Amino acid sequence: MSCIVPKGYGLVDGPALNDESLFTNLQSYEYWSGLEYAPDTRNAWYFSPPFGGQNDDRKDASHYAWAVRPGDVAGNVPEPATLMLLSLGMAGLGWMRRRG
Repeated sequence: MSCIVPKGYGLVDGPALNDESLFTNLQSYEYWSGLEYAPDTRNAWYFSPPFGGQNDDRKDASHYAWAVRPGDVAGNVPEPATLMLLSLGMAGLGWMRRRG
């Protein structure tokens, strides 16, 4: 199944804006996420790369699989709230040290 995706929207197969390939062989259809849908355990979550959506579907439905192994991700990226709390904590320690 092929989808027409608006330019600059969702995950797409092929070159990125800076001519580096982000993904190869990415299908324009749903992929299983590997997580069971808690309200109805007969279903599981899937996501749609072209449109960025997610939903649940029967576990016997036909969707693609995206295999990911440890090391496939560049590293742990802290979320902004974590960085803000760390920065405030470091500033507080600096202030306490300067004060006393």
